[in-house]
Amino acid sequence: MRTAAARGLGRMLELAAPPQRVETISAWASAEDAHQRASVARALCSPTPMFITDMVIEQLAADISPDVRCAALEAAKEHMSEDRALYAAIAQNLLLDPDPRVRDSARRALG
Repeated sequence: MRTAAARGLGRMLELAAPPQRVETISAWASAEDAHQRASVARALCSPTPMFITDMVIEQLAADISPDVRCAALEAAKEHMSEDRALYAAIAQNLLLDPDPRVRDSARRALG
């Protein structure tokens, strides 16, 4: 179900005009529900250009939920070639995360 939500959101973002993308990403990234925040992080793995991708991934990488942080790291890994310094710094910061899944995701993101 969660993967389907991320795929559906990703598809919706691909079809939306840039202003609607920003609005939707912002709303999902600040949602109270951690599943919604994780879904938007997974949707940001898409190669579709999103004006605020870097800021949202950075925000979600600091989320209270380990699932959201892991999803943000997946997105950071996908965008590493766009701004290696930024996305590597995000992953580097999570190498010492208290959750072992997040630490593993950070190591994978760094390659």
